[in-house]
Amino acid sequence: MLRFAVRRTIATAITLVTISAVTFFLFFALPSDPALLACGKVCPPELLALVRRNLGLDQPVMAQFVAWLAGIFAGRDYPGLGYCPAPCLGYSFVNRAPVFETIMDRLPVTLSLTIGAAVIFLTFGVATGILAALRQGRPLDKVASVASLVGASVQIYFVGTLALYFLVYQGKLLPSPSYVPLTENPLGWATGLLLPWVVLAIIFTANYTRMTRSTMVENLSEDYVRTARAKGMPARTVILRFALRGTLIPIVTIFGVDLGTLIGGAIITETTFGLQGIGRLSVRAVTYSDLPTLMATVLVAAGAIVVMNAVVDALYAVIDPQGEADLVFLHVNDLTVDFATEDGVVHAVDELSFEVERGSTLGVVGESGSGKSVTSLAVLGLHDPRTSTISGSVLFEGKELLGAPRTAMERLRGDRIAMIFQDPLTSLSPYHTVGAQIAEVYRRHRGTSRSAAWERAIQMLDRVGIPQPKARAEDYPHQFSGGMRQRATIAMALVCDPGLLIADEPTTRWT
Repeated sequence: MLRFAVRRTIATAITLVTISAVTFFLFFALPSDPALLACGKVCPPELLALVRRNLGLDQPVMAQFVAWLAGIFAGRDYPGLGYCPAPCLGYSFVNRAPVFETIMDRLPVTLSLTIGAAVIFLTFGVATGILAALRQGRPLDKVASVASLVGASVQIYFVGTLALYFLVYQGKLLPSPSYVPLTENPLGWATGLLLPWVVLAIIFTANYTRMTRSTMVENLSEDYVRTARAKGMPARTVILRFALRGTLIPIVTIFGVDLGTLIGGAIITETTFGLQGIGRLSVRAVTYSDLPTLMATVLVAAGAIVVMNAVVDALYAVIDPQGEADLVFLHVNDLTVDFATEDGVVHAVDELSFEVERGSTLGVVGESGSGKSVTSLAVLGLHDPRTSTISGSVLFEGKELLGAPRTAMERLRGDRIAMIFQDPLTSLSPYHTVGAQIAEVYRRHRGTSRSAAWERAIQMLDRVGIPQPKARAEDYPHQFSGGMRQRATIAMALVCDPGLLIADEPTTRWT
C-alpha cells in the first residue's frame, strides 16, 4: 500500500506539472499582452515597462514558469505589489489580488454545488437502476429507461433555464439560486443551491440509472447470487450484499471521474444559475487573458481528477478483493532467451507469451529441450547474463523482472516466487542439513530468530509427509530417499507461502 501511495504521489506531481507547463506555454502563444491588460486602457510606455517588471513578465517564458512553480512551495515577492506567501499561485492581472485568495473564495461554492448534486444523482440513480433491474421488462423498467434517455439527451442550460423561469420567476416556488456559507446559514445554504442541485442531478442521474440497471441485471444471473438464494438468504440480503457489490465497481469508476470533473468547475451550471465558483472564474480568466488565475483553475481541475482517480483505485480493493488479487499476475510477453555457445547462438525460447493468475494453475507441456526449464529460470532471473541474452517482458505483481536490480530479485526469490527444481539431490546442498536449508529461507525473508525458523522448517517437513520431521531435520540430503528429497525441496519452496510457485517437472503427488 505504501508503494502504491508513493507511485501515485509521484505520478500525480508529474501530471500536474506537465499540465501546468502546457497551459503556461500555450497562453504565451496568444496575441494578447498580459502587462497591457494589467496596466489598463491608458498606459504610457514607462508605466507598461514598470508593470511588466513588477509582474515578472520581462523574463523569458521558461524563467517565468520556474518562478511560478517555485512560488507554490516557497512563496514569491512581487516588486511594488508585496510578498505572496506559499502556496502562491500568482498575482491576478485583473483582480489585482493573489490568485490563491480568489481560489479559496470560489472553491466552497463549487464544492457545495458538486457534493449536493452528487448525493442526489448517486442516490436516485443507483436506487432507480436497482428497481428497474428487479422489474426487468415491466412498466417501471420501461419508464426508467425512457426517463434515462430523456435525461441524457437534454442539456443543463436548457433544463436550468426552464426551471428558473417556471419555478423561480413565474411560480415563486423556489428562491433565486445563490450561495450562502454553510457555517453562517445552513438553511439558506441548502435552499439557495436546491435548484442547481436538482437540475445537475437530472442530467447525471440518467447515466447512473442505465449503468446500475445493466450491471445489476448481469449480476443477478451470477451463480453466487443463486447460491445465496439457495442458502435461504432474504431477498434484501441477496440484492444488497451479493448482487449490488459487483454493481458498484463500474459505478465507483464513473462517479470518481464525474466528481473530479465537477470539482474542477461546473462551468455551464454555474453560469446558468449565476454562481461564482471555479467554473465562472475560469471563464473569466480566459476572457481577460488572466494567466495566473487560468493556471490556478487548471491546476485545481487537474488535481481534482487525479485525486479522485487515486481514491477510486483505493476503493477497488475494498469493494472487490478479487480486484486486488488480480494485480498478482505473472505476465510473460514475447520472452526470448538465447545462449551464446562455441557453435553459435542457441535460440532456447522464442517469443513465448502467457499469464498466470493468482489461485490458478498453468501447465506448460513440451518435449525435452523445448525450453520449459529455461523459461522458469528466466522468470526468476537465474540465467548467467554473460552467456545469455533475454528480451521481452516478465511482469509479476505489476513489476518488471527483466533487468530488475539484483537486490530486488533476491528479496523476491524464495518469498513471493519460489521454484521446485527437477533434481532434488543436486538442488540441495550436501554440506548442510535439510532443516537448516529450509530454515535459512524463512529467516532470510521473515527476519525471525533461529529457533523460530527451525520450528518452521520442522513444521514444513511434517506438512509434506516426512516421518519424524524433528529428527529428520537434522539429517543431510544423502540420508533421505529420492522421494523424501523431493518433498524436502517442496517444503523449502513453500516455507514462505509464495504467491507464485514454479514446479519444474514435478513427479510426486506433493506437487
